[in-house]
Amino acid sequence: MLFRSTFSPDGETLAVGTNTGQIWLYPIRTATPADSLSQHASRVTALAFTARGGVLASADQQGQIYLWEVASGVCQRHWPAHRGLIQELNFNADGDRLISLGEDQSVHLWDLPQGDLAASFQARPGASIRTTGFFPSGGDRPSTALAFAAGHDDYGLAIWAIATGMLEWGVPTDLEGLLALAVSRDGHYLACSRQDGSLTLWDILRHRRHQILPTLSAPIWGLQFSPSGTYLVTDHEIGLQVWNIQHRELLRRFLRQVYPVCATVLGTADNHLITAHTDHQDR
Repeated sequence: MLFRSTFSPDGETLAVGTNTGQIWLYPIRTATPADSLSQHASRVTALAFTARGGVLASADQQGQIYLWEVASGVCQRHWPAHRGLIQELNFNADGDRLISLGEDQSVHLWDLPQGDLAASFQARPGASIRTTGFFPSGGDRPSTALAFAAGHDDYGLAIWAIATGMLEWGVPTDLEGLLALAVSRDGHYLACSRQDGSLTLWDILRHRRHQILPTLSAPIWGLQFSPSGTYLVTDHEIGLQVWNIQHRELLRRFLRQVYPVCATVLGTADNHLITAHTDHQDR
């Protein structure tokens, strides 16, 4: 069963993690497996490439993180990072820091390549962490990009600094019916969907609502930004929609197939969309 997938930054390679712990690297132009990475003892639950594509990070159901040299397939380092399943991995732009989000609502920031723990954050009771990211450096921000966790607490949407555990930004909102959250790779936008089908984009850096997209009146269960941040894919019971978020334009609609979508992956060049389905096939 294929479980997690991600594209390399140049869009030429698709990394696919499986239920058996294997990771396959597929060249997009040939669709033939080029290499197999096989040290995980349980299913692969998260994957991430560095910005230059030279290193792949992988995580599994047992809380282990592995760093792989993509060119050789050699495992550079691995370590126990969480007590259970790791849901998400995120590199910073320089590739020397990595965020891991655990199913237990703990977030760790790691210094690389040693894998030393730099900071940890645990969501308090009543709060929920949905995703993570890095704010871009520059302007009035520190020279090192700030690692953050995004989710909600008792009062509304929340962005926390991982290093301090302090609330960076919060938006009071009704949490009833909140379904999905996603953050753009550059840390600029936060997308939030609700059970009534509404979809709101928040400008995290300017601390304000950016826009509301005119979606269908159906619950949106999944959200994913393209690597460039130009497009947003929404997943609901009717099918998939691809939006240009700058122009508020619906570019493409994919109707629901016989086997429901359980994951989507967007290519770096914004010209590939791969969907994983409950029949254990990618399309």
